[in-house]
Amino acid sequence: MSWTHLHLMINHLPVLGAPALLLVLAWALLRRSPGVARAALWGTVLLAPAAQLVSLTGEQTEERLEQVVVLDEALVERHEELGEIATRVLILTAVIAAITLWRSRRVPGTRLLPATVFAGLLATSGLMAYSAWTGGVIRHTEIRADGAAASLTKGAPEGAERD
Repeated sequence: MSWTHLHLMINHLPVLGAPALLLVLAWALLRRSPGVARAALWGTVLLAPAAQLVSLTGEQTEERLEQVVVLDEALVERHEELGEIATRVLILTAVIAAITLWRSRRVPGTRLLPATVFAGLLATSGLMAYSAWTGGVIRHTEIRADGAAASLTKGAPEGAERD
């Protein structure tokens, strides 16, 4: 298994995990269910290292792809920057979730922090979705607005596209 393969496999964890945890936390807050809220908070804490791993494997993936295909560097940079921002927001949200879990053992009924985690997960969900889309357009011309070729095989004749 290569870094590229690992990146493509795990990049879905934060993209799908953040909105899933957002829904679980929303349910917990609406139903006033501390057990479900704790599960969502723990999920948020555990999702942050996964997002960091996606970021690290993304660097390796970029290096590998640059060896075999011609990439639009502006698209790659945009995806990388958005991914880093989304990961930072998720890590900050995970820290707040961890503080919330720690405080809930000492101060029952703390409500402001779960609402802050909810806001963080909402922001993370949007950023992860946008980052995922910008990653997709690097190699998938069918989702680009301009329809321009995503990449060319190195050494191939002009116009020869590689999937």
